[in-house]
Amino acid sequence: FNTKLGALEALVKYLRENLDMKYSEINKLSNRTIGALAKSYKSSLSKHKQEFSIKHPEQSVSIKILFKRPKTVLENLVLHLKDIKHLTLTEISKLLSRNVKSIWTTYNRAKKR
Repeated sequence: FNTKLGALEALVKYLRENLDMKYSEINKLSNRTIGALAKSYKSSLSKHKQEFSIKHPEQSVSIKILFKRPKTVLENLVLHLKDIKHLTLTEISKLLSRNVKSIWTTYNRAKKR
């Protein structure tokens, strides 16, 4: 994940560029419209031009976990890292390059949903 991109933008960019997936394939995984996916991808290109490199492969997460509705990609990721991988909020904030208060807010909002 990237400080310049939202979680959905980063995920769609990764799936399109690193895994060479089509919008229709991402649509089936994500239950999001192709239009929303295309918009996220286009937005990501203006913020981060180069392809992603994976810095922490040991912290991989199934794509199906990230796209669980009604939560957002970031909410699903934070829940998984905290509750399943047992990382602290501080560790998650460093891993995702986000402020620890933002991670705390995201985690608590996700727990309420």
